[in-house]
Amino acid sequence: MPSILPINLDDLLYGRNIESARVEFKASWDEKTTGPQVVRTLCAFANDFQNLNGGYVVIGVAERNGQAQLPAKGLSIEELEAAQNWLRGRCNTIDPVYFPVMSPECHEDRHLLVLWAPGSQMRPHQAPESGEKGAVRKYYIRLGADTVDAERDPALKTQLLHLTTRVPFDDQRARDVSVHELRETKVREFLHDIGSGLLEERDTRTLYRNLRIAEPVNGHDAPRNIGLLFFSQNPEIWFAGARIEVARFAGEAGSNVLDEHRFAHSPIHEQLRDCLSYLETLSARTIHKHDQAQATHQLSYPLLAVREALANAVYHRSYESNAPEPIKVHLYPDRMEIISYPGPVPGIDAAHLNSDKPAPPVPARNRRIGEFLKELKLAEGRGSGLPKIRRAMADNGSPPPQFDFDAEQRSYFRVTLPIHPGHLALQALQDAARLSQAGETPAPSSLEFAMTLPTSLLEVLQSLHYEDALSADDPRYVDTREARGSQHTLSRLTRKLGCDFKQHKFLPPASAHVLFFGHVGSGKTTELRQYARALADSGFIYGVEVDVLSRLDRNNLQYSEVLLAMAEALVERLSADGCVVPAATLQPLHDWFNRVVHECESTLNHEIKGELSAGISLGVIAKVLAKITASAKTGASYKEQWRQEVRNRFTTLAEHFNTLLRELETQLSGARGQRTRIAFVIDGTDKLRGDDTEQFFIHDAEQLLAIDAFVIYTAPLHLKYSGKLVGKLQDLVLPMIKLHERDGARCEAGWTALRELLARRIDLALFAEPALIDDLIGYCGGHPRELLRLLGLCCEVADDELIDRAVLDAAVKLLAADYRRFLSPDDYTILAQLDTTPQHDGNTEAIQQLLYKLALLEYNDGSWRRSHPVVRTLEGYHRAQQALAQP
Repeated sequence: MPSILPINLDDLLYGRNIESARVEFKASWDEKTTGPQVVRTLCAFANDFQNLNGGYVVIGVAERNGQAQLPAKGLSIEELEAAQNWLRGRCNTIDPVYFPVMSPECHEDRHLLVLWAPGSQMRPHQAPESGEKGAVRKYYIRLGADTVDAERDPALKTQLLHLTTRVPFDDQRARDVSVHELRETKVREFLHDIGSGLLEERDTRTLYRNLRIAEPVNGHDAPRNIGLLFFSQNPEIWFAGARIEVARFAGEAGSNVLDEHRFAHSPIHEQLRDCLSYLETLSARTIHKHDQAQATHQLSYPLLAVREALANAVYHRSYESNAPEPIKVHLYPDRMEIISYPGPVPGIDAAHLNSDKPAPPVPARNRRIGEFLKELKLAEGRGSGLPKIRRAMADNGSPPPQFDFDAEQRSYFRVTLPIHPGHLALQALQDAARLSQAGETPAPSSLEFAMTLPTSLLEVLQSLHYEDALSADDPRYVDTREARGSQHTLSRLTRKLGCDFKQHKFLPPASAHVLFFGHVGSGKTTELRQYARALADSGFIYGVEVDVLSRLDRNNLQYSEVLLAMAEALVERLSADGCVVPAATLQPLHDWFNRVVHECESTLNHEIKGELSAGISLGVIAKVLAKITASAKTGASYKEQWRQEVRNRFTTLAEHFNTLLRELETQLSGARGQRTRIAFVIDGTDKLRGDDTEQFFIHDAEQLLAIDAFVIYTAPLHLKYSGKLVGKLQDLVLPMIKLHERDGARCEAGWTALRELLARRIDLALFAEPALIDDLIGYCGGHPRELLRLLGLCCEVADDELIDRAVLDAAVKLLAADYRRFLSPDDYTILAQLDTTPQHDGNTEAIQQLLYKLALLEYNDGSWRRSHPVVRTLEGYHRAQQALAQP
């Protein structure tokens, strides 16, 4: 029987991601002693005095000092059944009646009974003080790890009674919102991330109810606010201000804003993750003098402190309509401020915040948000956040944090993290450099600016996300144009789109479909984002990025789904920018969807009909597109039906989309005072598998070309040499970083660029000797992702805190083993021959596959090729070389 617990059983037993005070262990079961104790504890959890969302009782596991003693003693099958039967009867004695979720579990072949007792929506409850018939009922609450009689302290009883039927806002039922606003894919991603057995539940309604993110109301289900906050596409539709805004200032408040970032249009935990990732790139810097580097081992802001402060803001802010302000992160030269609204709940005062004085047991504002964040490992237990912030700042050698709010009105809560003193001067100089680029102030010339870095190999390993492209303003970005020989790649792209930056001319063609080729992992998306920024800065282009891997199922990807994803991304971008689109402009697209859903029946179409009936607006179109693309992502039963419907009506859909683009471009041009075109960057299409690549780019090319727009697709390099591409699809290649020229001479620009790439991710002092840095670079062949893969392998195999020769050799062997698994003797022969004569030598299918799998690397837009340096360490390659050398 699948588990119906929302939490992973091991996490529960080992006390991970849950406070020990919310778990009570019972070694065995008997009706006279254990039974009444459990009933009183269930009553206390139901009363949820501190709004922690109740807790768990685990029967069959002994405890010592609040920790489970494992392996578990367990229960017999007879005891397991007896306990459930007894509890079903005795929970009727709780007033009002309250039943926990009972989940029989098995851990290491031992049977356990886990009782999940979430906070009740009908509190307060009373339970009998003993198991005797007619025993007096009393109010029980949890204080720490103890179940206590609230009537022993009149103040506690009064406080509990004040909670009568008062349900925290995040656990309330949402008003006038359909349960279909919950995205099942996001729910299942959450359950997968926390390792919950609920993931096995196939029925959507049962799943939502068991997770308590929806509840039955008048014959249908309605979502709870917690469900919309975590599992809807855009919580801000219902909760004004449900977003995070980051602003960097040149000086004090009111001074020049250096840059701004907004984390919105996604669930609140995704906003938190994305914002933390962005702040992580800013939180660690080191000064590099012009003659030598001086690495520090203090972070400007310790990441643990930043995480705790921001998670605290997401957890404790209000999401009610009377608190429409977003969470604000303000970065000043000397401090970071994280501000949330309103202030702390009554009962918390300044003395509890800025000292070690324990906070009183007052109810939290939200009870479900904190629970979900803890299960995702994004927050700590209640009451532990502020002490952790203080410790993290002290451990980093930083000044102590400050916590403040306006005591009278409690309208805000602010956490101030002072910057580490050693980074204060650097911060000012870096901000001056940014202003200098804008022509506002001169930049200092005696210093270089770079990131400071994780101080251990484990931290380096955890910070490496080499599958992720860098944003246009990510400080880890390194200009590699000279190293690639791609100084003219941007200008070639802009001219394909009709732009001339130097003369500020724009003569756009009707459409342009460009395939942006390059090795997988060579930095295509990162470079495209730089190009997109340059195009946007020109004012000629309104850019829209579409990541097909996150929006769609890349298996058997079809042109029809890509068009809908383009429309969805466009509508999201327009909404985020506050654009108002007249209903008449959206009418044809709205009517097209109406016709489709009325001509074929399905559960999805029924949902879409409901959305379309709400009128014509960007918001309605956004919801319709989100539902359709979600079906394509999850592989729902109606996925093929929608695919067929879109294919059958694709010509009309494309015409309506083209009309929409022209009218939007006219509107944007008028607002900007110059001609503006919409351009789509389609990312992830270079990672299509096998035949899907040919199907999408070759067989479906005419359908792609039916979209009269500027569209740039990332594409795998081997496709360029297939000889099957339609001529109307233009192409552009991002060259590889060169470490050597074709004649073998060193390309110093390549070595310099990759040293800088490493220096922005690892403290180079973690290499045992400087020569190892160039040796590591040499093994990657100029491929950025391969360099980071090798760095990650070094961090994995190192026993010490340094990368030495033995560590590098071991990492190279591990990477070489990956190539050995798919290379055949014929492959080694081809590679050895190409290394002897590296200039372009045919495009056989075998060569295309070697390019695709990175065993063969191409340079200078394809004018010459060489095998991957790691492949050249393999015995199979050496044998092929020896065979070629024989007469």
